[in-house]
Amino acid sequence: MPAAILDDAARAATTGQAVMKGAKAGAITGGAYATATGEGFEGRLTNLPGGLIGGTVGGAAAAPAVKVVSWAAGKLGKPVARLFADRRYYTEEGGITPAGRAALEQLGYSADEVSDAFAREFSKGVDEGIDPTLAARAAGMEEFGIPAYKHNVTGDVNDFANFERARRGVGPDAVVNKAQSLGNAQEMAARRAVDSTATEMGDGIRADQLDAAQAVTDRLQRAGEAEKAAAQAAYKAADDAGVTVPAQVARGVTQRVQTRLADEEIDLTSDIFQGARAFMKRLAKRGDGEGGVSLRLIDTFRKDLNATLSRASGEDKRALSIIKGEYDQWVDDVVEARLFDGDGAGFDALKKARGLWQAYSAKYRGKDAGSKFIQDMISEDASPDQVMRWMFGASKLGSGRMNAKLAVKLRDTLGKGSDEWNMVRQAAFRQLTQKPGTEVPGASGPIPWGPQKVSENLKYFFNNPQTKPLADVLFTPKERGDFIRLSTALGRMVPPRGAVNYSGTAYETARQAQKLWEGALTLIGYKAGGPAGAAAGHAAAKGTAKGAGWLKARQIGEKVRGKKPVGPIAVGAIPGAQAGVAAGEVATSLLYPYPLGPNPRQQR
Repeated sequence: MPAAILDDAARAATTGQAVMKGAKAGAITGGAYATATGEGFEGRLTNLPGGLIGGTVGGAAAAPAVKVVSWAAGKLGKPVARLFADRRYYTEEGGITPAGRAALEQLGYSADEVSDAFAREFSKGVDEGIDPTLAARAAGMEEFGIPAYKHNVTGDVNDFANFERARRGVGPDAVVNKAQSLGNAQEMAARRAVDSTATEMGDGIRADQLDAAQAVTDRLQRAGEAEKAAAQAAYKAADDAGVTVPAQVARGVTQRVQTRLADEEIDLTSDIFQGARAFMKRLAKRGDGEGGVSLRLIDTFRKDLNATLSRASGEDKRALSIIKGEYDQWVDDVVEARLFDGDGAGFDALKKARGLWQAYSAKYRGKDAGSKFIQDMISEDASPDQVMRWMFGASKLGSGRMNAKLAVKLRDTLGKGSDEWNMVRQAAFRQLTQKPGTEVPGASGPIPWGPQKVSENLKYFFNNPQTKPLADVLFTPKERGDFIRLSTALGRMVPPRGAVNYSGTAYETARQAQKLWEGALTLIGYKAGGPAGAAAGHAAAKGTAKGAGWLKARQIGEKVRGKKPVGPIAVGAIPGAQAGVAAGEVATSLLYPYPLGPNPRQQR
C-alpha cells in the first residue's frame, strides 16, 4: 500500500498534494509497524499513537524526495535511475567487487568459493532491482544454465502449486502449453548441467564407470611392466660396468654380521632361526674364490633377503632384520671407501636400480591394502565388471572396496593429473547423478536421475561422515563447492510438500470441470438457437478460456529476472515508506520508552 500511495504522490500535480499522500503512506506504514511490534493487546494500543504520529511526519517529509527521484528518472532516463539501483557487485574485468563480497557474505555465501558465473548472475539480478536474496537463489540456478522461475526462487508452496497445476493439464490450453514448455525446458537444462559438469572433468570426453575401470586396468598393467623393465635395465647397466668387490673385502661381511648376531644373543643353531641360518650359509661362501664378487651377486643376495624377510615372523624375522641391516651398511661402507675395482658409475647405476625396484615393489608387490587393491585390479582373473564394482560399488558410490586410503594409492599410482584418474573422478560423479548401466533408447548416453534424487545424492556423499573422506580425495575443494551449489540449484526445482497432488485426482477433477463448463455453454446455445447456437456456445466457452489463458500465459513461470518490481518511480517511493516506518519507531521509543516492562530490543 505505501508504495502504491507514494507512486501516486510522485505523480501528484502539486507538492502539497504529494506531501498529503506521503503523510498518508507514512501514517499507514508507521501505525501498522508500531502496532505489530507491541506486546499483547494493551501494548499494541500503547504503540499505535506514536507510530501514527511519526509515520505521518516521516512520510510527509519523504514525499518531496519521491518527486525529485521520479522527475530525474523521467527526464534523464535510465542512467540516473541506475544510480539508485545499481550496486555494481561484479565487473567483467575485476570480478567480484568489495561491495559484492560484502553483499554475498551477508547472505551466507563465501565470495572466494562462488564461481564467476554465479557472481555475474547475482550482480545482474540486483542491478535490475531484484531482492538480493532472490537474486542469489536465481544466480545459483542460472550459473549452471538452469532457468530460474518465480516458484523456484520464492519456494512458496502456492507458487509451486500454480505452476504444477498448469503443467499437469489444469487450465486453458495457452496456460498449460506455456507451463509444460517452460517445465520441459528447465528439466532439459538441468540434465545438460549435470552431464556437462561430469564431462568437464574428462576434458570434454565422456566416460562412465566401465570406461574408467577398463582404462585404469590397462594403465596399471602398462605402467607396472614399464617400471619393472626400467629397474631391470638399471641393474643390467650396473652389471655391465664390470664393478667387483675384492675377495678379501667380501669375506669381511660374514665376520661383521656374525659379530652383531652374537651381540644380540642369537644362536643360529636353534630351529627357530631356520631362515637366518640359511642366509648366513650363503654369506659364508662370499669371497671363497680368488676373483672379485660382482654387483649382480651382491644385489641378488639382498633382494632374496628382502623377499624372505617379508614372509618371516617371530625371532627368525628379528635375526633376518639384523642380517639385512648389517649387510646394507657393509655395502654403503664399501662404496664410500671405494673398496671396489672398476668404474664407480656401476655403483651409481646400482643405486638407481635399487630405487626403481623399490618403487615398483611398493606399488605392485607390496603387502599393504593399497598394493593388494592394485594387484587385484591388474590380475588376469579380474574382469572389467569386477574392477568397476571394486572402485564404485554395485549401486551406491562408496559401497565398493575403494575407500579414501585406497583412492589415494590409486591416485598416486596413476598420477594426479592423468587422464585415467580424471576418468575415475568423472565416473564417480556420474555414479551419483545417473542410473547405472542405463541408456536412453535410440540415443547415446546414460539416463540421469531426476533433480530431487541428484540433489539428495550429492548432499549425502559430500556431507556424510562415512563418504566425505572419499569425496575429499576424488574432488578438489573448488569442485566440491560447485557440486554443493549444483545440488542446491536442483533442489529448488523440487516442489515443497503439499504443492503437488501426485495421485492426479485433483487435476483430473479440474479438467472435468472445465469440460463441463464447455458442455454447459454448448447446451445453452443449442436450447437458444439450435445447432448454430450450440456452435456459438462452444466457441464462446473456448474463447473465454483462451482469452483468460492468454493473459495468464504471459505471467506463469515467468523468469524472476523478467519481473522488475522496483521501477524508477518505486525506487523513490520505497525510501518514503521506510522513512515512515523509521519515524514511527523513533516516535514510539521517545513517547513510550518502556511500553510493557523491559525494552523489547534489549531483550532481543
